[in-house]
Amino acid sequence: MAHGRLVWDGASSVLLMAACSSRRRGPSPGMGGREKVYEARVETRSPEHMLLRLSEECCQDLRLRPDRELQVELQFQLNRMPLCEMHFALDSLQDCTLLFPEPPAVGVPLPLNSCSTEDLDARLNARQREAVRAIAAPFSLQLPPLLLCGPPGSGKTFTLSLAVGMLLRDDTHRVLLCAHTEEAADTLVNDLLTLTDPPLAQGSLLR
Repeated sequence: MAHGRLVWDGASSVLLMAACSSRRRGPSPGMGGREKVYEARVETRSPEHMLLRLSEECCQDLRLRPDRELQVELQFQLNRMPLCEMHFALDSLQDCTLLFPEPPAVGVPLPLNSCSTEDLDARLNARQREAVRAIAAPFSLQLPPLLLCGPPGSGKTFTLSLAVGMLLRDDTHRVLLCAHTEEAADTLVNDLLTLTDPPLAQGSLLR
């Protein structure tokens, strides 16, 4: 789900304590009879796993060993700083015409013929083909900002990678790709390396 993915991608740390079933065999509660809660930093994550850095105190109190499994209760702590930085960047813009052009200058001519049908990957659907044509359109063609929306797995990164690959067929083009997570950036780089035809020249892609 979308909110679950936000928590998974945006969590910078977690609060944890031993689950009820583990407390019976674990250490005594902390001061005041309350269960002790520990904070752990998120080191790395993948779609299936999250690696946490536990404090020495946590490992000792919970009697953790390499061969022992322990059930815990977790509370994810979101890092809101990236969202605050993005909002601040928008608030600091002196000229918003790049993001919000005047309506008379943003008419989208259809169909866009910046690339022929034969140049497009057969796996693209009709809307994705229009998006690729719009991204790869000549700079002389005044177009509004393009926003690709869709649930996970709908082909947003795939469409963007193919469009960037078409732009890079022209040696004069320079493309800057930004992502809000390391995993998203790695996915973009991998798609560019595997999907771009002809393949990118050595040294033309910087991460």
